[in-house]
Amino acid sequence: MTRPMLELQNIQAGYDDSIAIEDVSLTVAEGEVVCLLGANGAGKTTTMRAVTGLIPLSKGKILYRGADISKQPAHERVAEGICLSPEGRQIFPELTVMENLVLGSFNARARVNRKQSFEQVFTLFPKLHERRNQDAGSMSGGEQQMLTIGRALMGQPRLLALDEPSLGLSPKLVMTVFESILAIAKAGITILLVEQDTRAALTIAQRGYVLSTGRVVYEGTAADLKQSELVQQAFVGAKSGAFGGRKTRRQRLLEKSGEGAPRA
Repeated sequence: MTRPMLELQNIQAGYDDSIAIEDVSLTVAEGEVVCLLGANGAGKTTTMRAVTGLIPLSKGKILYRGADISKQPAHERVAEGICLSPEGRQIFPELTVMENLVLGSFNARARVNRKQSFEQVFTLFPKLHERRNQDAGSMSGGEQQMLTIGRALMGQPRLLALDEPSLGLSPKLVMTVFESILAIAKAGITILLVEQDTRAALTIAQRGYVLSTGRVVYEGTAADLKQSELVQQAFVGAKSGAFGGRKTRRQRLLEKSGEGAPRA
């Protein structure tokens, strides 16, 4: 594993007097795709919010590229290259696609590279170029998800945090979104992925962590997690060996494109 880009050291965070995550530790190496798995309420989104500075820590440390950012505000983390594509899209529906994208490039480093970022986003998501002057709220759910990811890319991320990118999408659109995530990873952007579609997440991630009731209960390579009884029974609902059985259409197509196998 190359040098860590992100390290969570025994972090604790929550809301009001409630603790949502406790003693969570994980590492994301530069260039990796790492997924967080777990049932609803396990603490995945809270972990993402802690990483991006949207909620404070009550204990522990967050190191980013070797520096302690535990008390750094969210906008400064964005400026350093930590960009979030949030759960539930959270676009500005009354603004156009272009206006939404521009809002993703507010920091100084991103403003300088705005033209390059537009080219990257429109190459990745041609539909957004077609809809660039359309109000974002009038687009389909899949197009809005593309916009959410595109807006995060406009911030020139070094670390892209993706929170449930497939939520509410059809199987065909899920595949489109995950192919886009693979392309982003190939461009050298480190990715921390929260995803309930466990099979899809483990198709593109190199490693993963399983959260349960706010704690890490299992970690390993994608191959380890595919064989884990814990993952199969709790989060996939499959019997032992299910991952080694017949491949899904998504897996076959990803592998056909040369993108399905986790990188070494």
